[in-house]
Amino acid sequence: MTLTATIALTPHHPVRGAALLLAAMACFAASDALVKLFAQDLSAYELAWLRYAALLATVLAGWRFAAGRLGSVHPWWQTLRAAGLIGSALFFLQGLRGLPIAEATAIVFVSPLFVTLAAVGILREKVARRRWWPIAIGSAGVLMVVQPGGARFSAAALFPVLSSLSWTLAIVCTRRIGSADPVATTMLYSSAAGLGFLTLMLPDGSGIRLMQSSPWCLVMALCWCGGQWLAVAAYRSARASAIAPFSYSQLLWAALLGYIVWHHVPDRLAAAGMALILAGGLYAAWQGKQEQRQPLSQTANR
Repeated sequence: MTLTATIALTPHHPVRGAALLLAAMACFAASDALVKLFAQDLSAYELAWLRYAALLATVLAGWRFAAGRLGSVHPWWQTLRAAGLIGSALFFLQGLRGLPIAEATAIVFVSPLFVTLAAVGILREKVARRRWWPIAIGSAGVLMVVQPGGARFSAAALFPVLSSLSWTLAIVCTRRIGSADPVATTMLYSSAAGLGFLTLMLPDGSGIRLMQSSPWCLVMALCWCGGQWLAVAAYRSARASAIAPFSYSQLLWAALLGYIVWHHVPDRLAAAGMALILAGGLYAAWQGKQEQRQPLSQTANR
């Protein structure tokens, strides 16, 4: 069966996918806030190791309740997906050390552009021309937050961009696998491969630092686990190009947490960029609602 045929047979439930992705973004924002609050003394590798250890534990604990199997129909796609997730986690955690949570999260939202480009170029999904407008608006907002070449530009801003590229790879692989593997199988591959790689990369003394870390670090890891489960379910439920803009909702949570916990208020240009990112996300959501009310033949070429 060809790649295009496999993707075409994958179920598409945009409302369910959007709701699951909204919940996933809330979990990710909470996890990132806990990193800045309680885990600044741990390296990005150690933080990622905690997340993947918790993920593997939840997968194994819930295995008997899942209709899963140990083997995968697409083991190479599963391995590639795991590599994308590892890169996404490491790059973002590194960037979070040098950036406020709202700005770091805002920069990550160049990912809908990358995801849509991949959906068209790799997954062969059809994307209506009108869907590029909210992506363009959001991407312009990301540039305003990053401020490349400006006095406030930080090299740390490059890490969330690299995180977005890695996340896009993971999404493409998730969509390629489709419903061929149960969610539990996908999560087992991701957690086992990630934990194995990160264990090899842990710096000296990590064991002692991890054992002495705050109990809140476990909560941080569990929030991230919840986001991963929800994200997998979301992209299995709907086309990547249709629900990717709903990932913008994480910015709302990040900005709110940044203000409540650290009283951080972005500068005017960054705030304007965040407003554009949100505007692009809301526009995309409105487009999706309009398209659901119209026959596909009326919306495919707009």
